Formats: sequence, structure tokens, C-alpha cells
Amino acid sequence: MAARTRRPKGQETVQLHMFVRPDVRQRIQTLAEAHGVPQWAILEAAVMVGAEHGDVIPEAWDVKTPNGDPLPIDLKKTA
Repeated sequence: MAARTRRPKGQETVQLHMFVRPDVRQRIQTLAEAHGVPQWAILEAAVMVGAEHGDVIPEAWDVKTPNGDPLPIDLKKTA
């Protein structure tokens, strides 16, 4: 499938290697296929959700610390 989304020619990129749960991988693939965009576009869009408000993690993401505790409130988007 030819992607409709492309980066500008010459835009700098870096590799990202990570392990995710199988259901997360499937969700990324499903979204990418449903909208005809590459998987990197889904991941970049998700990460950039909070970027316009600084370095915050949207509350809906429900990210936990390594020991399973909720993130401190100052690291979450509150508005």
C-alpha cells in the first residue's frame, strides 16, 4: 500500500526500537491501515497530542511509574 503521508524530503529522522503489548501493536496497525497512513504517523501523532501544552502526558493516557503508581499530577495535562 502506498502511503498518502510522507515526511518532507530531507527531514531528519532517527530509529526507535521498542517492545509493546501485542494489542497495542495491533491497534497501531489497525489505525494505520484504516486511515491509509504509515505506522510512524500514528505513533508521532499520539506522542504530539500533549506537545502544544509543553512536556505533559495527557491524563487519558493513564501512564504509570515503573512501580505501578500513577504519575505525579505535575507531569499530567490538567486542562
